[in-house]
Amino acid sequence: MNTRVAKRFFLLASLVVVIVFFSTTYPAPAKLVKRKLTDEEYQMLRRTEGVYQQGRNYNIIIDGHGTGLRPPTEEEWRELRKTLTVVDRYGYGSPPPSFDNSSLKYFPPVGNQGGEGSCTSWACVYYTKTFQKALEHDWDLSGCVWEGGYWDGHPSSGYWSRIFSPDFIYHLVNGGEDEGSSFYDNMVLLRKIGCCTWARMPYDWRDHTTWPDEDAWREAPLYRSKTGLNFIRVKDSEGIVSLKRLLADSNLALISVDAEKYDRLTENDLWTVDNYQDPATNHANAVVGYDDNFGPYME
Repeated sequence: MNTRVAKRFFLLASLVVVIVFFSTTYPAPAKLVKRKLTDEEYQMLRRTEGVYQQGRNYNIIIDGHGTGLRPPTEEEWRELRKTLTVVDRYGYGSPPPSFDNSSLKYFPPVGNQGGEGSCTSWACVYYTKTFQKALEHDWDLSGCVWEGGYWDGHPSSGYWSRIFSPDFIYHLVNGGEDEGSSFYDNMVLLRKIGCCTWARMPYDWRDHTTWPDEDAWREAPLYRSKTGLNFIRVKDSEGIVSLKRLLADSNLALISVDAEKYDRLTENDLWTVDNYQDPATNHANAVVGYDDNFGPYME
């Protein structure tokens, strides 16, 4: 996760996002208007996200930073065809003009994945899982900061029992190689196994193979997710409004981006339809909010 971008990663109506995955661990089911995936949507997803290629390293290093979002395998796609749901609408009414979940006391400090290809685990676990559980249990993380420097830092040690370990999941799904992981892998394990806290398995970006110890395994089932992945295809104004409602209801979303285009950000850390063209899919980010007035940006 690029620290500068993570601090201000807001979704704007001017930037059309194709696919947003999110976990439904916490959102109220009554607010979800969802249905099964159609064949057309399934084929669109496969084309957009791609299919995992054996032997390919998906941890593209950009300016010393790891990425690591890989597409699902053929087997995973078959499972997604049966289990993934489409959200046609989330909630009702007009969302507020801006909302920032990272300003709430439940959000962990922005961290650094280093050169490891663990971006998907950082987005799913460190940011989203931590935020959801802190919100659920009313854990106050507002005093937690990133300490110890940029590359070898960590969240404040006094909060380690309230922040979840991206390494617990990443080490289980990467096959012993630092070549990335998929949203599917991460979310399936969060639902079936759960995840331990940073206290039980501190993150080390130089180590991608150490197996969780017994204490970590014993803690993980206490924090299983109730459900897996849904997706919103943000292709029109209604999709954007639904995503805003989701975020403004104190939820995070997961999105795939092209990290090779970080150097095209404006001086206000903004991607637009002018500087974010023909993107690839190589990096997972957590979307924390939106601001209709952020910019300024003129089409």
